Amino acid sequence: MRQDIIERVRKCDSCQKYKALKHKYGHLQSIPVGKPGEVWAADIAIFHQTSEKGNKYMLVMMEYLTKWVITAALTGFTTTDVANAMLFQLILIFNQPKRLITDNATNFISEAMRAICERLGIARTTTSVERPQVDGLVEKMNSTIKTALAPYTAQFPKQWDAFLPFITFGINTAQQASSGFSPFELMFGRIATLPTTARMEPPPISNHNTQPWIAYLNHYLPIIHEQAKKNINTAQIRQQKYYNKGRLPERKYKVGEQVLKVIPVESRHFPKPKFSGPWKIIKIGINKHTYTLQMKVKNQYTTTTANQAQLEPYYQ
Repeated sequence: MRQDIIERVRKCDSCQKYKALKHKYGHLQSIPVGKPGEVWAADIAIFHQTSEKGNKYMLVMMEYLTKWVITAALTGFTTTDVANAMLFQLILIFNQPKRLITDNATNFISEAMRAICERLGIARTTTSVERPQVDGLVEKMNSTIKTALAPYTAQFPKQWDAFLPFITFGINTAQQASSGFSPFELMFGRIATLPTTARMEPPPISNHNTQPWIAYLNHYLPIIHEQAKKNINTAQIRQQKYYNKGRLPERKYKVGEQVLKVIPVESRHFPKPKFSGPWKIIKIGINKHTYTLQMKVKNQYTTTTANQAQLEPYYQ
């Protein structure tokens, strides 16, 4: 009888939708770093206060090996705005990336953006809906920049874009914990001379022969890039060990299975359920971590996508 009660509770529709999430599934999947300039991530932030120049959006682009940050203040967040910033501030200065990682914001995944990336030969990777943690690097940088801007925007709320280049420069010249180098040094092969110390440094030697400098860069840059990769890999292993503690391996689902999808905390208010569903899995993503779900509501089918970590099996 005890087993019958357990089974009845396990299959109870309301019990499954209102219960707390028992287990955390999925281990941390670190994105491997390649050569400088190969992999970039992009994210957008919205400011409540429009600047005096009419800017309301901040586009952040970050390179995965060097951790170099590009910021652009934008008046709008159309595909054209994003494409122009990528062209003039990324591609024409640092060359064309092989891969671009973004979230599912409309203007990152629009048909026009797809065509632009396809034309340039840039592979796109998007994070799953409501799962921006997949692209934690640029998400964290977005938050870091806003925090650094806060003291200035408190006094000059309509001039945040005027302080943005200085904040970005400070980030690019500071040593990164994961790589052990500053983004500036990894990108250009030399330590940045900061404005406050410029007069304290000896003037550069005038020499029209650039061969020694080129030889130096050819020797020095590969060494620090390789060391940065090792440092980043070590940091990723340390982060994985911390993140994976107490988590179970990813649970794999098949097409046709019934699942529940967790409702985001900000959209959930007592006494609403913690899960929606049951949803039917109709497609598995290429990366095997995302799923396309379908549910019939009032004689109409609703479709959504979800990351594996957002799902729980539904028993019936």
